[in-house]
Amino acid sequence: MNSCSPTVNPKVRGTIMSYCERSDFAFHPFCKTIMRSTALAACTPLKSINPQTRFTITGTLLSPDLKPLLDAEKKYKITSGDTTVVVYSNGDFLIPNRPNGTYTVSIIGTGGCASSSTQTVTIANNHAANINFIITCNPYSISGTIWYPDNMLLKPLSGIQLQLSNGTIVTTDPSGKFAFTNLPPQPFTFTILTPPPPGFRFQAATIIADLSSGQNISNLGITAMPTTLFGKVSLPDNKPLPNVVVDAGTKTAATNALGGYSIAQLPSGSYTITPSLQNYVFVPPTQQVTIASFGVSGSGVNFTAYSAPIATAATTIAQTSFTANWLPVQGASYRLEISTNAGFSTLVFPSMTVLSASRLVQGLSAGTTYFYRVRAVLPGMVQTAYSNVIQVITPPTTPPTAL
Repeated sequence: MNSCSPTVNPKVRGTIMSYCERSDFAFHPFCKTIMRSTALAACTPLKSINPQTRFTITGTLLSPDLKPLLDAEKKYKITSGDTTVVVYSNGDFLIPNRPNGTYTVSIIGTGGCASSSTQTVTIANNHAANINFIITCNPYSISGTIWYPDNMLLKPLSGIQLQLSNGTIVTTDPSGKFAFTNLPPQPFTFTILTPPPPGFRFQAATIIADLSSGQNISNLGITAMPTTLFGKVSLPDNKPLPNVVVDAGTKTAATNALGGYSIAQLPSGSYTITPSLQNYVFVPPTQQVTIASFGVSGSGVNFTAYSAPIATAATTIAQTSFTANWLPVQGASYRLEISTNAGFSTLVFPSMTVLSASRLVQGLSAGTTYFYRVRAVLPGMVQTAYSNVIQVITPPTTPPTAL
């Protein structure tokens, strides 16, 4: 038969035992009495231990949803008279060795977040009086570090200001650390107010941090990454074009075998991006790009490269006409020029607009040497260089047959 008194609440006894096992209270007279004998502590009614009939005040710190406040041990203390006790990590507290009477119990360390910082409790022949404190602002926290890469190492960014959606502004310390404290369990966003160093960017200006689960958000890492402008240069058939020099004003890069290029660590600002390669024109000829502290506007800046058309031999040559031919250029129209000299110092006709890759040229003279060349006209009225030159000789007039 169990010799323990049925009047002793095992949960209360267990709480007292755990409390007295703490090194900072193990030598308290009340705890010495409790811990004197394992058997006594386990089976003897508490009020028989101390002839002066002393009891305990217990309680819990609660969140607004009336759940125990976790991680409370380092934040709060409870006082009553000349006694100060700490709060357990699960939100519980215990003030021992209290005789019958009325006591004022206060909570320390809430920063004004408690519904009431002081409560009054009366012990009247009870083993324990129980009171709870509701921490109205649930002082959870969002903390982390801001870094930037330097020579394969992450270095802290100090002096970066961040603003929480409730208006609170904090600044990273010399270690790059920041913390928003005394927060309720709800979703938050915070915005990075300070631009990163030149040549770096933050992936996003605003970051979501949700405390709805009632858990602190800590060790949040934010890295300012190098700004990288990148893109590709392709031919009209989508084949890559290597060795194109892409100029961003202060920096240049050349396309690789896959037609790709990248220009890293451009400071924030606006840039004109211009590709160049001998015998090619590009569509568009240039592009405007804005690099911001929180991303790159216009990343993936691509160009299409066009070379001059290739003129081929004329066909259907007659005394007063011939057909000029060239290889087609995708998406282009053409400007055809006809001259009687290879330098094209004068033209037989004004430059002709042609929509296909050939043109019947009429109104010529028999027995005459002609030259033609063609250039492609691309979207945006970009024109390629002239093609190679083709020579054509029209047949002479056949003299009349003598009678």
